[in-house]
Amino acid sequence: MKSEFRAALADGATSEKGADMADFCKQCSEELFGEDFKELAGLGDGAKLEPGNGWEALCEGCGLIIVNEAGECIKPYCPKHGEEVSA
Repeated sequence: MKSEFRAALADGATSEKGADMADFCKQCSEELFGEDFKELAGLGDGAKLEPGNGWEALCEGCGLIIVNEAGECIKPYCPKHGEEVSA
């Protein structure tokens, strides 16, 4: 069921209201669906970023986060993936 849902998203499915469906960071995508669909990857030019910086994005698993070029959540205080949570 989940893979069929993800396949529909990959084909450009939209919600009933016509907006794009949920996006997930790399970690949430792998945790929930077993693979990274790269929904939050490539939001900008990674060559222009200083190390540790990224783009603000909305992950349906984490909430408002910062992602790097690969779509990984790098927000230090992310409730699910942040370094401060595991410390």
